[in-house]
Amino acid sequence: MSFDPERVLADSDRVLKDPHLQAIAVESLAGLPEWTDDIAERIGNLYPTDGSRVAGDDRIKWIDPPSSQIVHLLHSAHDHLHMLAQGMKHEGPRPLAGYSLIRVAIEASALATWLMAPGTIDARVRRSIRLTWDNRLRVAVYTKKYDTPTDAITDDLRRILTDIAGTRPGVKSLGLDSEFPRLTDVIRAADEKIPANRKQNLTGVDAWRACSGIAHSNSNFAAGAMDREDAPDHTRVTVNVITLALMLEQAKLHLGHAVTHAELCMASKPAPRGPTPSPPTTS
Repeated sequence: MSFDPERVLADSDRVLKDPHLQAIAVESLAGLPEWTDDIAERIGNLYPTDGSRVAGDDRIKWIDPPSSQIVHLLHSAHDHLHMLAQGMKHEGPRPLAGYSLIRVAIEASALATWLMAPGTIDARVRRSIRLTWDNRLRVAVYTKKYDTPTDAITDDLRRILTDIAGTRPGVKSLGLDSEFPRLTDVIRAADEKIPANRKQNLTGVDAWRACSGIAHSNSNFAAGAMDREDAPDHTRVTVNVITLALMLEQAKLHLGHAVTHAELCMASKPAPRGPTPSPPTTS
């Protein structure tokens, strides 16, 4: 029997203690190592072939090319879920740590989907430029403390990205200093691309928010993620496997969708169909 998020959400207070659903959740969690191994192989085979959509994007934005951004994000998402899988395989899930790993997986997968989603090359290049610049600004705040030539590197990157934008009519109006989209908007947009998330209450952005709350040590979020057994001299805290399986399901949906989309975007497009040539004549 598959894990059904809607059944859990219908009556969460009662269902989070349901032994039958706990058994289903444990089975779902136990399958994570095999799932992450399969995803790792698929990511390892990603490369933009000649004639593919991503190869065309790379030719325009040659610095920090979109293919590298996409593959890095997918590797990041997978790496965190792989760590969660290994932890469950060897000692079982920790009460809280797994939610931080799930949070990164959802976020990275959604960003990869966001990069690939637009239907025009200019729109995709705009997003790729914005991500490159936002990443640079964030690291520049850090590197300034350590006497590296941060300003010169940042200025050079600004010049290169501005030059690239100027080569495309649909990109040259891009302002590098405009605010980067909120992650909630990026994840929500990715949710809309996933058929399963169009008809259920718990979506990726909901799971990301809950996992973020736990990652930031918010005790109210953490309360729903743990089971507590109080004894006279101690309290035993364990993970609520149903809550963990709910959040993990969203990470798997987002990463699976992003990898499938990347496979399509990096594959060569079929040659356009023209008129069927006439067979050669014989004399």
